[in-house]
Amino acid sequence: MKILKKTGLYGAGLMNIKSPELIERYNNALEAMGLSRTELTEFNIDMIGWSPEISEEKEDIYYLTHSLANPMAIILSIEQKDCPIYFPYHSFDRYMISDLFEQCSMQIMDVTTQEALWLDLDNGMSHYENPKDLLLVDSFEICLETPNELIEGASKQRSLIKKLLKKGNSWEKQELRNELIESGKDFGDLQNRQITMSNFTFSDVGMFFTEAFDGIYILRSPFDIKDDKAIIIAEDGKYAKRGSGIYDINDKKLFSLLIKKGYFQIDIEYLKKHPQLLERKKALVLGEVLVEHENDIDLFETTSAKLKGYVKKYQKELPEVFFEIERLEKKLNNGVEIVADDFSDQLKYMVTIPGHQVPEKFHRVLFRYISHIDRGSIINLYRYNKKKFYDDFQSFSDVKKRFVRDFIVKYYLSSKLT
Repeated sequence: MKILKKTGLYGAGLMNIKSPELIERYNNALEAMGLSRTELTEFNIDMIGWSPEISEEKEDIYYLTHSLANPMAIILSIEQKDCPIYFPYHSFDRYMISDLFEQCSMQIMDVTTQEALWLDLDNGMSHYENPKDLLLVDSFEICLETPNELIEGASKQRSLIKKLLKKGNSWEKQELRNELIESGKDFGDLQNRQITMSNFTFSDVGMFFTEAFDGIYILRSPFDIKDDKAIIIAEDGKYAKRGSGIYDINDKKLFSLLIKKGYFQIDIEYLKKHPQLLERKKALVLGEVLVEHENDIDLFETTSAKLKGYVKKYQKELPEVFFEIERLEKKLNNGVEIVADDFSDQLKYMVTIPGHQVPEKFHRVLFRYISHIDRGSIINLYRYNKKKFYDDFQSFSDVKKRFVRDFIVKYYLSSKLT
């Protein structure tokens, strides 16, 4: 992964943890959740407190959960709000945790000066028996805890103070005074601290992807959480059976069904307005061929004349879709009528985007699906399925690794920085 780390494509944006104090707080949170401690003296964490180094130490990418129905998170600092989530359990996890930071930023800052905050993301189910159980997922309650019960202690201390300040002889009650004294010994004076937080519910889960059952998509009407015609898609075909209502993601008829239902579209006007998309696709197809035959080439520093020479040299090796893209570009430039039904399946996959009626908050799950059917969609794979991207990347030749790195830097990372 060194080649990716140097350009910020692996490990970028994570928060470094190396002070003994923060490491101890992290371990206290792990133990409070019933998980084993880490022996590492330095590691990095993402927005939900997941660490690639601890994942390697424990040989478990899902170490921060008891089951995929019960994910958890650890917050050591308000700074985590700007971190990415490297391996989300669900496609909506970033929105869910961002809501927490937005609603409770002052409390998080106060609590984390003293100890870690850990989250139990509860959807009311202890585990999933089969993919259809995921249709029952309609919301998550974010339960906020600290290893030493600081939040609960603050709430109890405030309640005791209110009782003691009531009219009458409340101060004469020795039991109340003793409780307040013990609370002060345990937590100090919390009455002016911004620590009290209530659990809150996240319900924007109309369409989502989950890592459960090796990858499941739940696609239902974005406007109707109780949609009885929801489509369940399994990335692992063993969960898809005829008549079960669960589709294999590689089912040839599935894509047409999703287009028909409006989850996806092929928008010719969009292609006209964004010609760089086809240029990018063409560059990727050509690059995939060149890395198999050329040991020393920088596709992005090569002149257009040289590129034409490569196209001529490897014309027989180039897949037909390369020339299909060329013809499509020409038709778009000349204003020729274009019928998407005439496209090859490969080209259809390449130019598919989420349907115009689907709210943007659900696009992440749809782009993940696109990254699967469009096998050459390196940027979508990197953005929406990092686990597969990193697994695939390690099997690439050195030439291909450099090409893939440069492609993402040029067409994705650079555009984010400008």
